[in-house]
Amino acid sequence: MKFHISTTRYHWDLVVFLCVEPKEFDNVIAALRDLGASEEILERVWSNLERGSKNEGFTFSVPEKRSSVMMISETTSAAEAMNTIVHEIRHLTDDIAQSYHVALTGEEVAYLAGEISKKMFEHCHFLLCDHCRE
Repeated sequence: MKFHISTTRYHWDLVVFLCVEPKEFDNVIAALRDLGASEEILERVWSNLERGSKNEGFTFSVPEKRSSVMMISETTSAAEAMNTIVHEIRHLTDDIAQSYHVALTGEEVAYLAGEISKKMFEHCHFLLCDHCRE
């Protein structure tokens, strides 16, 4: 599943690949290539995708383009989904905050994380309930 979100205040675009299946690997790589990822990064991501590991993710950002690609692998439980999503949101908020010279502590970065979380929730909520996942 692929979706797009943008932050309001910081005008940052994010493409998210969720529960990536092998037929989507090329789309993930294409999105990274479009953002300017190096061949080394593309090869590492491809290798990780082929491994098929669960409960993993990555976030790749290009501050000059105010854009990121995030991938969340298949997760084994609601708790693991929450952990992986929060982990990747943290990387994204760090990238955005550093680009805009926002302190990595305090309310401003917390509001940014909240905005991203709310926008992602509408696409990810089904992963956050073990009963809904069945």
